[in-house]
Amino acid sequence: MPSMLIRSADIYLRPLRVTDLDQAMEAIGESEEDLRPVMYWVEGLTPERELAHIHEFQIKRRLGMEYAFGVFRTADRKLLGTVGVHNVSRMHRRGELGYWVRSSFHGQGIARAASALMLLFAVDELGLLSVFVRTATFNRISLRLIKGLGFRRVGIMRRDLIVQGEPQDTIYFDMLAEQIEQQRDQLLKMAQIKLPAYL
Repeated sequence: MPSMLIRSADIYLRPLRVTDLDQAMEAIGESEEDLRPVMYWVEGLTPERELAHIHEFQIKRRLGMEYAFGVFRTADRKLLGTVGVHNVSRMHRRGELGYWVRSSFHGQGIARAASALMLLFAVDELGLLSVFVRTATFNRISLRLIKGLGFRRVGIMRRDLIVQGEPQDTIYFDMLAEQIEQQRDQLLKMAQIKLPAYL
C-alpha cells in the first residue's frame, strides 16, 4: 500500500479529507482568477461539487487510479494547494503529474517541492515507468516549473481540453523512471523549502 503521508521540511502531503472542504473552498476562491484560465474544473465549482471531488479522489485512490494529495504547511496545517499522480495506468505503468498552489503562496517554490516529491512517489511507491505532465501553451509559469523539474517535451496536443467553453492546446512533457532516479538528489533538494510561519 503506497504511503499516504509524505513529509519534507516545511510542507507535508496527505490525501484530502471531508474535513478539509472549508480550507479547499477558501484556497480555490482566493485563487480563482489564476486558476480559471487553465483549470477546467474551477468553472461553476460549489462546495457540493468539491465534496464530490474529494469522495471521487478517495474512490480512485482505493482503485489505484489516482493519488491526489493536499499540500499543507507544517507550522499551522494550512492548505496551500494540491498535487497528485492522476490517470494512472497499472497496465502501462504510467501516470500524469498535476498541481496547483493558492495564489497567496505563489513564488515560494511550493509547486516545485510538491511535484518533486510526487515524482519520487511515482517511482518508489507506485513503480511507474514514466510520468507525463501537460500545460496550456500560454502558461509560462507552469512551463518554467516543468522544465526546471527536468521533464522533456513530447509535443503539442491540439484541442486537448475545453476550458471556459473554448478548446485549448496543451504541451505534453514526460520523464522516465530512470531519469527520475538519476536526478533523485536534485529532486530531494527541490523538496526542501522554508516557508514563513504565518502569512
